[in-house]
Amino acid sequence: EFLQHVRNELHFLTGRRTDILSHALLNTVVKNFGFRGSKFQKDSEAFLKHYYLQARRISQILETILIRRRSETRRSFNWLGGRYSPFGAPQKKKASSQIEHSRFLRSPEKWMQHFRYGQSQGVSLDEPTRTTIRQTLPQFKQAAFSTSALAADFRAILRNKGKVAQVIRQMHDLGFLGRVLPEFGRLTCLAQHDLYHKYTTDEHTLRALEILDEIAQGQGTSHGPYQKVLNEIHDSSTLYFALLMHDTGKGLGGGHSSKGALLVRRAASRLGFDPDEGEKIQLLVQHHLLMGHVSQRRHLDDSHTIEEFVKKVQRPDILNMLLLITYTDAQAVAPGVWTDWKDYLLWDLYYKAYDRLMFTQGISSSARAELETVHQQVAHLLKLEIDAATIRKHFRLMPEKYALYTSTSQIVKHLRLLPQLEEVPVVLNWEGHPDKGYTDLTLVTRDHRGLFAQIAGTLSAFNLNILSAQLTTRDDGIVFDQFQVGGQAGNYRLHQQDYPRVEKL
Repeated sequence: EFLQHVRNELHFLTGRRTDILSHALLNTVVKNFGFRGSKFQKDSEAFLKHYYLQARRISQILETILIRRRSETRRSFNWLGGRYSPFGAPQKKKASSQIEHSRFLRSPEKWMQHFRYGQSQGVSLDEPTRTTIRQTLPQFKQAAFSTSALAADFRAILRNKGKVAQVIRQMHDLGFLGRVLPEFGRLTCLAQHDLYHKYTTDEHTLRALEILDEIAQGQGTSHGPYQKVLNEIHDSSTLYFALLMHDTGKGLGGGHSSKGALLVRRAASRLGFDPDEGEKIQLLVQHHLLMGHVSQRRHLDDSHTIEEFVKKVQRPDILNMLLLITYTDAQAVAPGVWTDWKDYLLWDLYYKAYDRLMFTQGISSSARAELETVHQQVAHLLKLEIDAATIRKHFRLMPEKYALYTSTSQIVKHLRLLPQLEEVPVVLNWEGHPDKGYTDLTLVTRDHRGLFAQIAGTLSAFNLNILSAQLTTRDDGIVFDQFQVGGQAGNYRLHQQDYPRVEKL
């Protein structure tokens, strides 16, 4: 009924049939409906929360109907009778089933066991069980959701890398997660009225967990480097819990990171995390925006910047988890928010902070071994074109971590372009990717004041954006810059016939 009233209001305001509640119309609709927020909530956010709660309820009803329709083919399990069934059908006589059903109703601990079992088997609770949980939740006092056995099973779920998000989402959909973690339950359908956040706070968090699962499973080439870091984390429950709780301070006024850190420390203790783990979790929530802020807004070649950052991070294991939280949090905000340039900056900060934490001004031993491998690969690929001394000189003049940040193919390209600099002042190399909407531009020249501004201005003349950039300067002043350029809003507007015109500018 509420959604129908909103729809009618939109038709009345626009004078036509439209079902899109745009940002331009939202404040007028909120005012006409008489919604009032609170000290920490805008009127529009109060309206949106109510709106999303109604839409969520409709979605749950439709999902229930669809699941029942598919029950004969969908793989699920029914624990009301204590047995696994691929069709979710009871396998005991009615009287016995009713007894087991009664036992099931008395124990939220049992519910958590069922979620854990479903995770291990890759299956979901069947619809009768889901309905039972949803309807029975109000009957239990909060103490029933704070037992040590329930907490132990919940932590076991968080330790299962790559398989966490689906079961957490199911718990949340049923209202069970909000009883285990009231701090998170408060975020249900919590909206932020701005152009930056596309999702409600709870949905944003669930999507961040899904991205972390994708990293663990090795899905997507862009996640590859992050999987390497995730594999170094033995007990992932700390990481998953910090990510799950990172925005629990929202809706309580400004400074949500600090407020969330206070909430999460108590929640961690309640769920059986030891003091050291609780301190890690609190630190991760407190500083979950720090790495993105420093990498994108501070000068990373300033040793003071790195020193300040390292003092807050304190330990390599926290740095690893903070890297993953920063990445998954940003990826889950909205499509297109994360770019290759932001990714490059994040890794630049990570490597510099990691090396500082490992008490060396250079690079760690493992990274040094990786550098040597890259050097050998480049020498092998160019052995018939460029002498070994020239290759060694190139690496010697470059920043030591150049080979860590730059792909082998790109290093080979740099060395092949370098001789052309003896004939022309600027060497340009183009590689178009029409299917992806961008062009790779590699530039080799001698450094001079205002070079980047000159490049940006030239590209702007063609209505092009710099989507990402990797800027590297040798000790002898030769610049190797790599750009990804594309049109406004991601449209591909640079064509091969444009290359000479850009070069003339």
